[in-house]
Amino acid sequence: MTRAADEYRERYPLTRVQTRALSFIEREIRLTGWAPTIREVGERLGYKSSNSASELVVALERKGVIERARGRGRAMRITEAGYQVLAELRRGAA
Repeated sequence: MTRAADEYRERYPLTRVQTRALSFIEREIRLTGWAPTIREVGERLGYKSSNSASELVVALERKGVIERARGRGRAMRITEAGYQVLAELRRGAA
């Protein structure tokens, strides 16, 4: 995911919920060394359905801020673009 994801992210910036999810994923990886499961992402955001959380994670992947290995739990990683988004958020919040 490079140029196409960058263009998509520019056209469709992360929503507030997507930003919260990305921040949660980053925090869990930093604190535990493991990415959260889709269910954990959903629980953190108050979703009742794992399907809704799955759609959210797919949107983050489509926007190029995370990558996932198919068929493996906890196989999410934040991309360089994702870390850039998080850094921009921190600068804006400071």
